Amino acid sequence: MGGETYQAARGARKGVLVVPPLRNGAPTSEIAVMHLEERRVWWERVKDSGSLNSSEGRAMRSAVRKESDQLYERFAKPYEEEHYGKFVAIHPCGEMIIAEKSYEVLEEISGRWGDDWCAFRRMGNSPALEWKSAKC
Repeated sequence: MGGETYQAARGARKGVLVVPPLRNGAPTSEIAVMHLEERRVWWERVKDSGSLNSSEGRAMRSAVRKESDQLYERFAKPYEEEHYGKFVAIHPCGEMIIAEKSYEVLEEISGRWGDDWCAFRRMGNSPALEWKSAKC
């Protein structure tokens, strides 16, 4: 897989790998990702319920986990052995940012994807965190 991973010519810091979306002909639309507005509305309902442990909160966490798992399996899994233990952010389009330190990934997300949602986790592990946008 190393031949497909590259350091971005501009914008990426030393040690930050940016992996372009896969171009193997498989459509990324197979993974249903909530739109940002949908996510905001749902988050407001969770806040109104008073707890992430409410039925609304559990449903949202489950949906977000499913999205994150699908993105990881589809895009990051092939890179897991080579980058095990590193942090990865996966944009719904399939582009990934991989680095040793979480803050390196977060800094790159902010400049590259702006307000777009992405899945974030440590390679080879369950999701660590999830952001509805890079600027949260």
